[in-house]
Amino acid sequence: MKSIRIDYPPKSEVRWGPGSGYPHGTMEMFEAQKDAHRDFIDLLGRYEQDFLDIPRLTQDETLHRWQQSWFMPLDGMSSYALVADRKPRQMIEIGSGNSTKFFAHAKRNHAHNMILHSIDPHPRAEINALCDHI
Repeated sequence: MKSIRIDYPPKSEVRWGPGSGYPHGTMEMFEAQKDAHRDFIDLLGRYEQDFLDIPRLTQDETLHRWQQSWFMPLDGMSSYALVADRKPRQMIEIGSGNSTKFFAHAKRNHAHNMILHSIDPHPRAEINALCDHI
């Protein structure tokens, strides 16, 4: 048997998880913002048909997709819905990629006048084609 030297003795107490309760103030924070969270979920629902049109997978590097590991579906839905709903005059994105694809799609469908800026030290060519300024 091989021994492993450790600097600190292990503690087998649950810090947070089932049976330990929630971190202090978490439930109060959610309760205070309940209406805002509900409104945001309603906002996402307004774009349900748009979301259904987004492919799960695609080989086209300029299109967004649901199945990928860099930008989770709720992040994509949130980004799309915020641009579609608020129609900002400009979107400045630092670090472009899969999020840019969702912003560009929302622009095409709902925020035609938005100027999409990309600031990225290592931009990918397919992302450059989606942006107004690089």
